[in-house]
Amino acid sequence: MTIALLLGLVFGFVGSIPTTGPTSFLVLKNAFEKGRGAALDVALGGALAEMLYAFVAFWGMTAVFQEFPMLSSIARVAGAVLIIAVGIYFVVCRQEHHSKEIQQDDQGRRWVIGFASAIFNPTLIASWTSVVTALHATSIVEISPAGALPFAVGVATGIMGWFAVLLTLVQRFRERMEHGVLDRVVRAMGWSMIVIGAFVASRVLLQLRPI
Repeated sequence: MTIALLLGLVFGFVGSIPTTGPTSFLVLKNAFEKGRGAALDVALGGALAEMLYAFVAFWGMTAVFQEFPMLSSIARVAGAVLIIAVGIYFVVCRQEHHSKEIQQDDQGRRWVIGFASAIFNPTLIASWTSVVTALHATSIVEISPAGALPFAVGVATGIMGWFAVLLTLVQRFRERMEHGVLDRVVRAMGWSMIVIGAFVASRVLLQLRPI
């Protein structure tokens, strides 16, 4: 169980470093607009949802994806569509700059947004299934229901650890930027998401195309 916890911690931290998913971009958006505390709220919601996916994968979802490999491709395409949709939102929406009091009132809403951004991203279940499959192949840890909870807790802890480090750096950068610059940064993030989502979707669809 300890090994499962540590592995979850490592994979949660390292797996969160590439800021390519909708949760990561939403965390950064809140960091630029509202500050570190608001961004951590979103990160916590996302970490809890991803913890559930990691738990399910460790519990036995791996066998389902091995039996029906097409589900993994479908999940990745759906995740890419979600990334594109969030990217479009970033590009077209008007950026908000709330006061500290409003930030506190919206804390529950930010948790829900973070949770929803991850729980409705089926790419994550496919990703964690791949991780668990790799662990099973290496025999580093026994893949069993008993280790599912420690692994999932480690994943959530690792995710929050990475975001804590990232947001500390972003906060220093944010303090030197004006609102106009912040708006352009958020829109640039949106275009990046659209490009990433389109690339991921096209890559999966090309792999599915019969030769």
